Amino acid sequence: MSASFTLDGINDLRTALLAAGPEFADQRLRPLLRQHAHSLAGDVRQQYGRHNRTGNLANHIVVDEQAGNSATLLRSRVRSTARHAYIFEYGTAVRRTNTTKANRGVMPAANVFVPSAIRWRARLYEDARQALQRLRIRGFDGPPDVKVT
Repeated sequence: MSASFTLDGINDLRTALLAAGPEFADQRLRPLLRQHAHSLAGDVRQQYGRHNRTGNLANHIVVDEQAGNSATLLRSRVRSTARHAYIFEYGTAVRRTNTTKANRGVMPAANVFVPSAIRWRARLYEDARQALQRLRIRGFDGPPDVKVT
């Protein structure tokens, strides 16, 4: 069983953003996006700290921000640059050595990053929806919904 999520209302959100103009994006949404991206990074660092041995995972969370002056170029990316982040997140299967067939064990999946990203993305969409509704843009009554299935 795998988890997935769908985003509804994004086209309406994009249309409303374009109608609001670049000033709205620069003054309201960019700071909102930056705040949520850094909050996600802090949340992941804190959760990685619970599994702390060396601090390597928590120290390698970075936020990349896309520069631009258009309402369509709102982008921040939170990612881990740690080499073993994938193994930590998704775990490993049973490993055995080739020569002696010794069992090296299983590393269970930690499932930290993706659930946190889903939660913070939902908060971002809700905050963006509320900011757009405060503008009272004609034709936009949202919401961009995040549904976890």
